Amino acid sequence: MIEDGGAAGRGEGARGAKDGDEAALEAEVLRRLTALRGRLGGELGALFDELAARLRLFEGEPGEGYFSHPMALPVLELPLWVATRFRAPRPAPRAGTPELPPLAVDLAEAAAVGYLHVRIEDDLVDEGVGEPGAAVLLSGALFARHQALLARSLPGQSAFWDLFEEVWLGYGDAMLLERRLHRGGGPRDVEAFRRVLARSRPLVLPAAAALFALSRPEHLAALEAFVSALAAAHQLFADLLHAEKDRALGNAT
Repeated sequence: MIEDGGAAGRGEGARGAKDGDEAALEAEVLRRLTALRGRLGGELGALFDELAARLRLFEGEPGEGYFSHPMALPVLELPLWVATRFRAPRPAPRAGTPELPPLAVDLAEAAAVGYLHVRIEDDLVDEGVGEPGAAVLLSGALFARHQALLARSLPGQSAFWDLFEEVWLGYGDAMLLERRLHRGGGPRDVEAFRRVLARSRPLVLPAAAALFALSRPEHLAALEAFVSALAAAHQLFADLLHAEKDRALGNAT
């Protein structure tokens, strides 16, 4: 859940195919997003359609689409990797085709709508994309779905929810810090970069939920370290790639 977590359709490199599980997961998540759009109602649904068209969210074949672009962060894959590594139950195969763990599918959808929630806010803050009131309402609807999907997998008393609160509170603070820095309100040094990266920390939540659901929370520190390094590398590359655009917008990077 970071800027340009998915990059399909932006002319930023060739698309690459994923393995069978990952392609099937992306196809299922996109199917679920289509179903969600049908529940949003006329006004929110129209806003979602605009977002999907702008991101080209539903373009490309399964495994070669928006979330599986070579430049995309593994938004959907992280919970799948954790769920399969720690042997989350799978349904019986149908016609010889392996089924995905239901836990991984729910958490991948949570990751997708959480990413879109962040993407709407990031585009509004960084580039002024969208009417603010409309952006806030669509973003809020997607966040509600994100939280509901996580709640399906974990009891209310799980220690995961302490992490959830910590991460999202830190995200808001980091977004405001980044906005101030874009406007020249402080040094763009290593410490500032570290603090701003908290805006990307929600990426860890669906995979962390898988760890807690599978009773493997002792691996959380390793997961956080991996996701933090991944997000930092991706952000540095994105800043370099979009330097001219940021300069034109007056955003310091």
